Amino acid sequence: MVETIIDDYVIERVSEIARLKLSDKEKEKFREEFERILEEFSIIDEIKVGEKELYYVVENVNVLRKDSKPKPFCNINGIKTNYNKIEDDFIVVPRNL
Repeated sequence: MVETIIDDYVIERVSEIARLKLSDKEKEKFREEFERILEEFSIIDEIKVGEKELYYVVENVNVLRKDSKPKPFCNINGIKTNYNKIEDDFIVVPRNL
């Protein structure tokens, strides 16, 4: 069990951050509950994981595909034939406002 110090400053600071106005009775109840929560989390310190540090749960390193250069699109005239209106080598479309 780890000794924790929950003093008035900690309670005031947490209630200030949470924007709570606590009475003296509520502060004492908060102190008891907070110490109990910290006791429960202190169990984690007792877990022995061995010598090796665990960084990843799954040992897949890099499962992404390699980047490749895209092939340039050369059939611009084929696209232009699908449009009715072309001015100065540009495709004209209706305005959308």
